[in-house]
Amino acid sequence: SPDQQEINSRSLFLTLILACALSLLVLRLGIVQIWNYGENAKKSESNRIRKQVQKAPRGRILDRTGEVLVRNRPSYHVVINGSEVLNQKALFESLLRIRTVQGNRIFDSTLIDRRLQQTRWRKFSNLRILEDAPLEVISVIEEHQDELRGALKVVEARREYPFGTLAAHTLGYTGELTEKENQILFIDEIH
Repeated sequence: SPDQQEINSRSLFLTLILACALSLLVLRLGIVQIWNYGENAKKSESNRIRKQVQKAPRGRILDRTGEVLVRNRPSYHVVINGSEVLNQKALFESLLRIRTVQGNRIFDSTLIDRRLQQTRWRKFSNLRILEDAPLEVISVIEEHQDELRGALKVVEARREYPFGTLAAHTLGYTGELTEKENQILFIDEIH
């Protein structure tokens, strides 16, 4: 009957449209999952949460009259985090292009090179390349974050002693281990 043929042709037409739509969907899924895997993996890696360890703030130390003997001040550091670095050579060159008003380099090329090499086995560590950086340098790092991918600013509290070494035996002194001290401790732990 003609009505049955019309219904069959419409059903066939709708089936073909659905099959084409499903084929396009499967094809797009294949492109995203297989062909663009590398690009999507990089994007996903850069989108993850960055864990930052923050040191506990230490309080001020006052004398009996209320005068400050030890206080904290903010200290900005520039670090390299290996998990954030996409292109080591480009980061190295970009950091060396940052200069003072007088035209002097801010960063030491040897230190940057050594820190970039260390990112191979310390991928998620913040490796310091500039300590107690001036705000102008921090501004440049923040401003050019896309070109300096992997170079980050870290803010820490730094102890300040208004009276210098006065009562140093009582107040104490805190500081980070130097690389040499850290190596000595590591060797002692092995034996």
